[in-house]
Amino acid sequence: MASFAEQFKAAAKRIADRADRVAEQVVVGVGESLVDKSPVGDWASWSAASQAARPMPPYVPGQFKGSWHHSFNSPSDDFTSTVDATGDSSMREIRAGAAQESVSKHYITNNVGYAMLMERGWAHGTQPGGIVALTEIEFPQIVREANRRVV
Repeated sequence: MASFAEQFKAAAKRIADRADRVAEQVVVGVGESLVDKSPVGDWASWSAASQAARPMPPYVPGQFKGSWHHSFNSPSDDFTSTVDATGDSSMREIRAGAAQESVSKHYITNNVGYAMLMERGWAHGTQPGGIVALTEIEFPQIVREANRRVV
């Protein structure tokens, strides 16, 4: 029979492993929310004011959705443009980062020059709020869902 110290150590490891898996699921869930809400230049769904303005360079359809990046401990100020209307490239990076390390602050950033315009609804006039703001509202549900999935 294992000693109390061995049992305690095993229980602590199980709890830490579960916390790592929950943290990974939360980061991925937040990333999915951000990427899924990111518009891709579908001008037909833009507000009338946005349609009239027609974005000027440097706007590139699919660049915003493809340019979400993951970093640890501090937000990245790097900008690597990736044009990807599906968001798959962003999610690959977010999933890879989430799986690497859980005992950190995780940051998901998008540093395209027009990111704040996108957040304020410039290109998605049918959405009642910003991409990040809506994800923030969904955050408690993302955490609950991650806790439910990780057994």
